[in-house]
Amino acid sequence: MPTVVVGDLGFGGVGKTAVVAHLARTLSASQRVAIVGHGYKGRARRPTRVGTTDAHAFGDEAAALFRGLGEMCAVWVGQDRRAVCMSASQTADVVVVDRGLGDPRLPRTVDVVVVDGQGASGVFPSGPLRTTTAALSGKEYVWTHHVAPGAERSLSGIGSRYRVRCVERPGGELEPPAWLSGRPIVTLCGVANPRSFYQALDGLGAERVDGLEVGDHKVFPARAISRLRKDALWVTTAKDRERLPAGLSVSVLHVELEIVSGQSLLRSLCERLGSV
Repeated sequence: MPTVVVGDLGFGGVGKTAVVAHLARTLSASQRVAIVGHGYKGRARRPTRVGTTDAHAFGDEAAALFRGLGEMCAVWVGQDRRAVCMSASQTADVVVVDRGLGDPRLPRTVDVVVVDGQGASGVFPSGPLRTTTAALSGKEYVWTHHVAPGAERSLSGIGSRYRVRCVERPGGELEPPAWLSGRPIVTLCGVANPRSFYQALDGLGAERVDGLEVGDHKVFPARAISRLRKDALWVTTAKDRERLPAGLSVSVLHVELEIVSGQSLLRSLCERLGSV
């Protein structure tokens, strides 16, 4: 079974799950794709195919992937990724694994290592990395995300950055990114690296007047939410939406990856997975 394992060198926040979604969406144009995740903070332990956006059952990342890709890809979770891969492969042509670079038990055709183009480079405890690209075998595909404008010319691998696709209003209506320009907004953010979320909003000309920030995968305290300003538009990320209280009137900033370098390398990666 063609399998691509996507991971990073640090402790999250580099856009790895967005890379997983981009690969899955691209591969699904010609193949049946299954995404395999751990379902972090979810209740599922055995290999389970995600069927709803229940973050309590499947974890917020899997819930967000299902909401965005559930009609074109199968999303699977479970504690043992190897067992999940075996279950997912029964009805898929290719499997995309979210995390697992250091797990030698995982079946793999190729590894994709995601690095932060604007992040710190130190190894823990002096920095956010567990290791550096110097420790890689050279057989991996290196994917640099958060590439600053102009920096793509110096990259040798695949490079990408976020691009705002649209804003989803509380009632489900979709607005163009420029809809946020000049609007006072309240941010609700609980991702590992909130920098890109704030940069995207600032780049659209939104006026951040209040906000609540919690750690990655953490619960948004109801009392803290109640103290936020009510006279502004509330905005959150696609992943955070899955953990917010039901019925909360909040808009969602939808982003997608823009490939800024290494398009031919990305094509060769997808072709390799399709020819195994």
